[in-house]
Amino acid sequence: MMRAFRIAAAVFTLLLPSDSQAEIARIRGGEHDEFTRIVIETSSLGQWKLGKEERGYAFRTEDQPDGYDLSKAFDKIPKSRIRSLWQDKETGALRMDIGCTCHAIAFEVRPGIVAIDVRNGPAPPGSEFERPLDPGDPAQGRQPSQNPEALIISAPIIKPPKASPASGVEQKPSYNWLEIAGFGLPSEPSIRDEDASDEVRFLLNPLRDALLRQISVGIVEGVVVPGSLAELPAAAKSPLAEAPGVRIANGEMPGIRAGTDRSPGPNLTADGKPCLPDRMTDIGAWLPDEAPLAALSKLRTNLLTEFDQPVVENLLEAAQVNIALGFGAEARQIFTLLPVEEAAQRAALYDLSYLVDLEPGPRGAFSGMESCDSYAALWAILALATAGSERIATAPDTAAVTRSFSALSQDLRCHLAPVLVSYFMAQGDETTARRLRDAVLRVPGPTGQQVQLMDAGIELATGNAYAAADIAEEVLADPGVSAAEAAILRAESAFGGDRLVPPDLAAQLSALTAELRGTDGYPRIRRAEVLTLAMAGDFRAAFDLLPEATDTVADLWELASVAAPDEILLAEALKVSVPPRGKPEVSRQVAQRLLRFGFAQEALHWLGPADGLEAEADRMLAAEAALAIRDARLAVRTLAGLGGTEADALRARAAIQLGNANAAAAIFLASGDKRRALRAEFWAGDWSYIADQDAAGLSPAAAMVLSSPAGGDSEGILARGTRLAGESETAREAIVELMQAVPGQFP
Repeated sequence: MMRAFRIAAAVFTLLLPSDSQAEIARIRGGEHDEFTRIVIETSSLGQWKLGKEERGYAFRTEDQPDGYDLSKAFDKIPKSRIRSLWQDKETGALRMDIGCTCHAIAFEVRPGIVAIDVRNGPAPPGSEFERPLDPGDPAQGRQPSQNPEALIISAPIIKPPKASPASGVEQKPSYNWLEIAGFGLPSEPSIRDEDASDEVRFLLNPLRDALLRQISVGIVEGVVVPGSLAELPAAAKSPLAEAPGVRIANGEMPGIRAGTDRSPGPNLTADGKPCLPDRMTDIGAWLPDEAPLAALSKLRTNLLTEFDQPVVENLLEAAQVNIALGFGAEARQIFTLLPVEEAAQRAALYDLSYLVDLEPGPRGAFSGMESCDSYAALWAILALATAGSERIATAPDTAAVTRSFSALSQDLRCHLAPVLVSYFMAQGDETTARRLRDAVLRVPGPTGQQVQLMDAGIELATGNAYAAADIAEEVLADPGVSAAEAAILRAESAFGGDRLVPPDLAAQLSALTAELRGTDGYPRIRRAEVLTLAMAGDFRAAFDLLPEATDTVADLWELASVAAPDEILLAEALKVSVPPRGKPEVSRQVAQRLLRFGFAQEALHWLGPADGLEAEADRMLAAEAALAIRDARLAVRTLAGLGGTEADALRARAAIQLGNANAAAAIFLASGDKRRALRAEFWAGDWSYIADQDAAGLSPAAAMVLSSPAGGDSEGILARGTRLAGESETAREAIVELMQAVPGQFP
């Protein structure tokens, strides 16, 4: 048994890091609003320390690497917080010169990777990272306490119990975790030979090592406090707990992360799935240090061995570099050289080769990752944009998208920006679209016509049609491959602005339409041509092309309702079986013009069902059209609830159509229109009302109708003849006055 323990101890010693395993540690930097992050990455760091110095901070590790690769440390960060990084040749420590009122904290992301954050402002009281390093003390622990006994935790021993040789009573000793982990491991185990195998298994048990490390990390980060647990309130106790203060959890809920600022929780999607890590999606980190042509040439020389066997590592590196440079098709050619089982495991890399070519990734590796706080969010949004998805299932992490986009190379930003900006504008997220646009416009030198047109699209979508028109005309002056997009934007900006188009724009669009026939861009350019023809006054040609631009129907009628000649508007409006339901004022204007020319039924058709009309102007127009086709009851229903002189006049006309002239007169009198009330009473035959009015021509005639014959039996023949002659003269004068008054009174 003793021999078995010595063999296990020797194996344990061989597993410890040695000088021969040292290597170069890779240093990378990342910039954030509140802090600058430095990441130290190697295969093994062992125990490490970060301490305060006069100029900044120093980092020392137990497994000191041969050196630090600082070539990419400042690629993505300015020197505002961290002025410089260098390795001390004497101690091997990594030193950091701080150029601001900042403080540093450090945490271990996972074994072999340590992150150092330089944050704004002074350090919090009691920060362990503000203590200076002891030059003579090697890194043994991750810094929180200078007293190793702080990590001693008393607990029941887990190995099988032993009986005391003297008493036979079972012993339950406590032990020192540091001693068991090797900090104070005795050279010979103080146990009997027959128990050596149990002790060896206990010492080499990886669970104990992992538990020790996690407890130490928790104490360093302040989430674990050594000591006894306090009694929890009764309501907080779990019914399954066997001791006070124990909480039972079943892991994190989907979409919810738990952690601290030093130990962030896992990066998860909205449905709880893990997000792809940055090492698989940060294509900016794959860019070669040398010239692209030289790098690609060098990478292609070592893809296969002398027997044409693929070298997987070289193939993957070559594919990554091609993707980082925007050569997606070339990367896919390299994938064909990979073994089938290896290629099947590279779904994310395979999709990236399509996305940098602005094509949807066929494997859906980034599906649902738009909410990730990483580069995966950018590629998930780009996958949606290239696939033509109109809606985002979950709210995207736009901060991660803009941050990741800004980290791309200049060429890729200019290449991807138009698609991303258009997508966010379509989603109504103008803020993110402008941030992406600004990230491109910050690039020094000319940005290219595609970026100019992207900027014009933002200006147009945000209501600045004149600025969009200026940019589009600038591109049209020397269009090249951007001619179609520039011409489309010029037409759309005119439609959204003053509706004045250059005289040659229609001819340009006609030529470009012929070139794009059968492509995805054909509907957009045909729409631009239809709008341009209409704005130029050629409505006949615009309506002839309308069947090939069905999404332009409402906009063309908006132009035609106010500017098309009567003969064209009437001919086209009478052919429409289902009027476009765009802006209500467009249908109203077309209906007014139809009613003016006597097409009352067609006017009602353009207005839509009378019961569904809401605008007062539409209801008044519908009532007038209903009266024109002598549908008085429809007019009354349409006018229900409306007030005012015009509505009353239409109601009175409806009453007259229904044969109720007295009701019409009452309506006119109630509204104060005595002239129309008199006319209604005339139609109703109310001569007493008319006789009482001082109406020229009407009152005398009404009085004559109401008068009874004069005279009697005692009247002589001459007297009667004289009276009749006088009455005849009075009647003749009344009739003459009546005939003269009717045209003036009743126009």
